[in-house]
Amino acid sequence: MFNVLFDWMTLSFGVSALTNFLIIVWFARIKTQSLKRNDTYAVQASHLNPTVRLGGLALVVALIVAAALSYSEDNWTTFVLLLVSAMQVFVIGLAEDLGYLASPRRRLLAATVSGAMFIALTGQWVLHTGMPGLDSALHWSPFAVIFSLFLAVGISHAFNLVDGLNGLAGFTALAAALALATIAHQSGLTEHRDILLTIAAAVIGFLIFNFPFGKIFLGDSGAYVIGHLLFWMSVSILWNAPDVSPFAMLLIFFWPIADTLLNHAALVSWKTHRTT
Repeated sequence: MFNVLFDWMTLSFGVSALTNFLIIVWFARIKTQSLKRNDTYAVQASHLNPTVRLGGLALVVALIVAAALSYSEDNWTTFVLLLVSAMQVFVIGLAEDLGYLASPRRRLLAATVSGAMFIALTGQWVLHTGMPGLDSALHWSPFAVIFSLFLAVGISHAFNLVDGLNGLAGFTALAAALALATIAHQSGLTEHRDILLTIAAAVIGFLIFNFPFGKIFLGDSGAYVIGHLLFWMSVSILWNAPDVSPFAMLLIFFWPIADTLLNHAALVSWKTHRTT
């Protein structure tokens, strides 16, 4: 079993690294003036030269190849459904990365649709949080579904906010994937463990070009897809292993959540100060 898992991880890493390399070579050959967007003037930009934002494309290509070649494996059904559900947010994010500027509202809507698709395909959502009052409300399925979608959109958006600084989004995603894989392994969920390790391998294939020199970024497509994949895998783990503490999941996603809350708090403070 572990030999097969190693093969899929190697495949995922190899396809991701090769695709990232080809994207970087292509980007170096085109004229910068032909780009539809230039992020070097963005407020949050930390890079001085135009940088390709298509790491998400390489990531998704690697995962699709791994899922397609492992289709005969009966225990990879969840992997296929997970990737299918991510396509909506991936396409909208890719449009943004290519310069067709999908609005933030459309990206958040796409993340919601992708989350709803995962729920429809798997029938899984957040069942409990460890907080008695909220858990009572989660017994009502419509509320539980809406609450799950709210969390999914928030975490996907959070991963997007940490992209742009070399290695930050990638290492955050890698740490989360490995932590979730460890929990899945300890809970006997080998399918979830294998999926998460395959995702981790694809992220490493991106990181070797992203850190430390920042030759490529995840972009909106990669950040939103990473957030989608990791969040819904954590939901699936909680669904299939009720003994796992939801607070463990909260700690795994603590950094992107905290960063998002601090960013929004700073923005509100700045707007308040500006108006006064």
